[in-house]
Amino acid sequence: MARRRGSARRRRRGGSGFLYKLLSALLIFAALLVGCVVFFRVNTVVVSGNSRYAEAEVIQSSGVEQGDNLFALNKYQISRQIYTQLPYVDEVSIHRKLPDTLLIQVTESYPVAALCAGGEYWLLDARCKLLERGDASLAQGKAEVLGLTPLAPAVGTPLAVDQSQQDKLASLKSL
Repeated sequence: MARRRGSARRRRRGGSGFLYKLLSALLIFAALLVGCVVFFRVNTVVVSGNSRYAEAEVIQSSGVEQGDNLFALNKYQISRQIYTQLPYVDEVSIHRKLPDTLLIQVTESYPVAALCAGGEYWLLDARCKLLERGDASLAQGKAEVLGLTPLAPAVGTPLAVDQSQQDKLASLKSL
């Protein structure tokens, strides 16, 4: 039998289909990324649940500014900043409300006890966080904690005590 000349040549089919699919996926991803960067900017910040601090104080301590990208914001870092800078804040939850609003929900803590150390009084919340330092007038109307000596007390930090007093601290926290 005679061989055909054309059969020796192979036809090329669909070799670039994968390349087109990959390029299309990359273009779609780039378009979504550019859309998120350009359109979803912080225009308003709404703070709720605060009574001790003004809305402007909470916004300032969060570090969020108008024009920041909503998707680039680190919610956990913002919560941590608010929690450390404002001692009476117990919990913070942050939500994005598209297209341009950031919602900050604050739960405040309340002083329940006072601890006297070195002539100074410290207010404690239910989780044994040091809220405020002052004189004896600060402790009026609060339960006074006896038998604990704080180590390097600072406003906004949890109460730290010596290793020998850890059992007493655990009992206070459970109370």
